[in-house]
Amino acid sequence: AVSWKAYDWDEFMKIPGCQAGEHSTEDKKKKFMGGTDLRAECAPKRLDDDVPLEPRKKLDKLRAGLEAVGVESELFDRAWGRLAAKHCDLALVSDKMGQATTE
Repeated sequence: AVSWKAYDWDEFMKIPGCQAGEHSTEDKKKKFMGGTDLRAECAPKRLDDDVPLEPRKKLDKLRAGLEAVGVESELFDRAWGRLAAKHCDLALVSDKMGQATTE
């Protein structure tokens, strides 16, 4: 190995950097996969990515999600039906049902 000495900044800057090895400017290729590399394919899928804009379709999606976790669809239908009778606004009903399930 060549030993270089520099006594001021200009001389120091003239010393060439490492050509290969630990301090090289070449990009290193990954030698192993880390946590995020391994978890990327198993990452949870967001459920709200494809939420429809129409209130009735929102309620249908919410019902399907609740059925998937064991909630009876009749119970869900009764709950949103009562809210619809009370508020007469399906958009408000779908928002309230969405809020109720995320609390």
